[in-house]
Amino acid sequence: MDLCTIFGNALDNAIESARTLADEEKKMIHVKAEKEKGFLLLCFDNYYEHDLNWENGELKTSKSEKENHGYGLKSIGFAVKKYHGSIVSRTQDGRFRLTAAFPVEGRD
Repeated sequence: MDLCTIFGNALDNAIESARTLADEEKKMIHVKAEKEKGFLLLCFDNYYEHDLNWENGELKTSKSEKENHGYGLKSIGFAVKKYHGSIVSRTQDGRFRLTAAFPVEGRD
C-alpha cells in the first residue's frame, strides 16, 4: 500500500504538470529506481512551466482550494518515513525531481 501511495502521488503530480506544458517534447515523466551506497533511490523527474510555491522549504499546492489539496507530497513523506527514509525535491533547468531514499540491508 505504501508503494502505491508513493508512486500514485508522485505520478499524479507529474502527470498534472505535464498536461500544462506547451512543448510536446517536454511532456515526459522519467521514473528510475536504483541502489546506491546502501540506499534504494526512487526518482521521479518531469518538466514544469508554472511557478512553484515554496514555503519554509516545503512545496505547497498551487490550487485555489488549498484545504482540499496539497496532501500528495505529505503522504509520500509519511510513507517513506515509515521505512526510515527521506524525500528531497529540487528544481533545475525547468525540471522537477522528487527523490525518495530508503536504507537497505546488505549495503554495497
